[in-house]
Amino acid sequence: SENPDSCASSFGQFMLYAEDQLRLMTEDVKPIGCKMTLPESGVTVTVDARELTVTQEIYADGGTEFIGICQGLVKLVTEVFEPRRVESNGFASKTYWAMPSAEAAMAAILKIGKGVSGELARDVEMPARQEIIDCHFAAGSFDLHFQLHPVTFQSMTIQRFTPPPLATARHRNRLERLNQKAERMDTSLKHAVMMELDLVEFDPPPAKIEKHFAELRKKEQSLQARFQVL
Repeated sequence: SENPDSCASSFGQFMLYAEDQLRLMTEDVKPIGCKMTLPESGVTVTVDARELTVTQEIYADGGTEFIGICQGLVKLVTEVFEPRRVESNGFASKTYWAMPSAEAAMAAILKIGKGVSGELARDVEMPARQEIIDCHFAAGSFDLHFQLHPVTFQSMTIQRFTPPPLATARHRNRLERLNQKAERMDTSLKHAVMMELDLVEFDPPPAKIEKHFAELRKKEQSLQARFQVL
């Protein structure tokens, strides 16, 4: 089994390198993992003894910064933790089309999937009110999960921070960076049609994540074009 002290030391080393090389800020630390963030870019990183997860909210550069951070983190994980193997890699995305109301969002998806819902409506003698399109696709070592569904953002909490009077320059800089995350959020969004894609590769070859991400982007753009009618 892994030595707890050695494991904690590895996470400490990982955090120091991530802060120095990738400008990440440590947000939470646990005995077997940590959570870090690049708030001005909407990036959140969690790493533990089992997996590395990187998310970014609302990227505007086609994912260039995101994949660069992923590559840097994969390199750090490989150097610090020396994993024996990688069981799977996954990239996921969420795309939304703003809608004026919840009813409009539900109607938009019913229009797209009217074939199946229309047949079922005739069978049960009741009109369809809402539909979720959920599909799985597989080819070779890849598995793709696609979902299209209405969503209502019932509450959006935006945190803003004010430094205390005697805050150090380091503390003020940290809070300023955290406030930049709040400025990226669109608080006017209430209803939308959400498209979710999750592309997973099992037993992936080494050093291939940029190709994997490019494949997700290709599928994402193809589907966005199909649903532009929304």
